[in-house]
Amino acid sequence: LGPRGATSVAVGLALCSKLEALSLAEASLEDEGAVAVAAVLPALPRLTALNLRGNRLRPPGVLALCGSLPRQLSHLDLAGNAILAAGFRALAEALPRHPLLTTAQLHALSTADAASQAAPVDIDEDVEEVAAAQEAVQGALCAAARLRVLRMTAADAPGEECDWMPESSEDGMDEQDWDDVAANGQAAPLQPAW
Repeated sequence: LGPRGATSVAVGLALCSKLEALSLAEASLEDEGAVAVAAVLPALPRLTALNLRGNRLRPPGVLALCGSLPRQLSHLDLAGNAILAAGFRALAEALPRHPLLTTAQLHALSTADAASQAAPVDIDEDVEEVAAAQEAVQGALCAAARLRVLRMTAADAPGEECDWMPESSEDGMDEQDWDDVAANGQAAPLQPAW
């Protein structure tokens, strides 16, 4: 799809006020495309699930999204993007304002992988800075006790994911549901069905 395609899709999305789930996973949106999608999110009052996994997003794209995420959002997937410290700090500030958020997939690329992505931005990230920003996200969301699933890659151990999941997630997606979405683009019968 790319950034230009995302801009075109965003124009059409503005007409979809009944849209409940949006998946533009692996669409190469980059920051420009994320800004276009962010601009249309306020026009989607029923949107509860947003999947922008693997789109080469960096902090500018994440910041744009943080300012536009619908309050009724319950599922957010930004995995596989170069969120970096600035993006995690923005998420730590924005996500607690979403009272229905129960699942957040935020396992980001390592700074080395982020540096190899297409968008030319200098990556001068300190692992401790990213880890502190990730802890801010976890603290902000888990303190609300409504989050059922939080997945992030540990900044100091890029191959390891740190998952937080309470014992029960009866009415939300559990780890297997998200793995199903990642594996074949299909959600389990529970929401979101993208």
